[in-house]
Amino acid sequence: MLHTYILKGKLINPQTIHLEEPFYAEFKKVKVIIEPEAEVKDDQAFVFGCLKGKITMSDDFNKPINDFKEYMQ
Repeated sequence: MLHTYILKGKLINPQTIHLEEPFYAEFKKVKVIIEPEAEVKDDQAFVFGCLKGKITMSDDFNKPINDFKEYMQ
């Protein structure tokens, strides 16, 4: 049976990977695929209020939902 695990880690040197979380496996051999993680630049960091005006709620947001009438008695 094929299992796939996705774990984050840091490549220390060509022979050593430091994983961010423990990994316990019963396998004697594994296949490791290394993909670089996209780095977030300082100018791409989250800015408070950057979604202002982009999220809206409908006018009837607080109206009772008909499907839940029996629970609201």
